[in-house]
Amino acid sequence: MRIAVEHVVDDPIEVVWADLADLGTHAEWMTEAGSIEFVSPQRRGVGTVLLVPTHVGPLHTEDWIVVTSWDEGREIGVVHIGLVTGSGRFTLEAEGKGTRIVWDEEFTLPAVFGGRIGEVFAAPILAALWRGHLRRFARRRRSPATAPPRTWPPFARDPRRAAPARADPRSARPHAGSRAPRSVRREQRSPATTPWQ
Repeated sequence: MRIAVEHVVDDPIEVVWADLADLGTHAEWMTEAGSIEFVSPQRRGVGTVLLVPTHVGPLHTEDWIVVTSWDEGREIGVVHIGLVTGSGRFTLEAEGKGTRIVWDEEFTLPAVFGGRIGEVFAAPILAALWRGHLRRFARRRRSPATAPPRTWPPFARDPRRAAPARADPRSARPHAGSRAPRSVRREQRSPATTPWQ
């Protein structure tokens, strides 16, 4: 079974690579990765080994991942060892001022996960899941320069703008043919003196 998805990130390729090459953070945007444990002493480059407990719906497995290719700034290739075997690759390409990230996986499901028949149903589900992962990766990779300014709370007013003055209803003059508010009419009927006079 082969699945390939892609997404364009607003950031330049060197910024995207710096994040993608930090393998320990992949669980932050891959929802099926419960955690990432480095089995090898190294954390990047060819020969890096990771243990990733993986769950997709009711299916759970331990995914042993070995980095087999590392083209600095452009590509990371891996193999999967365990119940699910296969290979995967992340490739980065410049796209205008941004970066196109391509995620390509080819693997085989074991009989316990449905084998060939399971792959027929799993392929569209995994493709949609991984597209969501790349969108999540893109959102966390938004540069401060391109991110819209935030106001918190969202309904807060600019303190530099003075609040409009409120008119005193007692000083308002009714238009011709209209009646004054009831509170004003009561005040007009009350004596001119106040209780403390």
